Amino acid sequence: MNNVVIEKSGKYITVIKLNRPECLNAMSIEFVSGLYDAFKKVGKDNDTRVVLLTGEGRGFCSGLDLEDEGDIPDVDGFDIPRFAMRAMKHYAKIVPVMRDMPQPIIAAINGPAYGGGLCLSLGKPGSFKPPCCN
Repeated sequence: MNNVVIEKSGKYITVIKLNRPECLNAMSIEFVSGLYDAFKKVGKDNDTRVVLLTGEGRGFCSGLDLEDEGDIPDVDGFDIPRFAMRAMKHYAKIVPVMRDMPQPIIAAINGPAYGGGLCLSLGKPGSFKPPCCN
């Protein structure tokens, strides 16, 4: 199952759906990596003029998945403090990736949005610049 699903919803609308409904779309390492890929892919899509970000199931995003045992790339041999810092950096890069997208993002909050989920919902303020002004 894909943790992040990209769907076309109309001629110029792309939906990025958080797809871990069994845990209210909690943010695991794998999930965040998939979200990076989705934002980068959709950001390059010239046919997408607006992005709708939403969650599958009854929640938008419940924040950090405290039971995630995934691996962050390039952390072999790290002690716990260094690993924790690298993990925080991995999660923290998601908002700058959102802000780098040329399209506006509308968060369709369909349930709880805690911690990192709240950051996703507020990650791209209304500072849309038309392509002619970049």
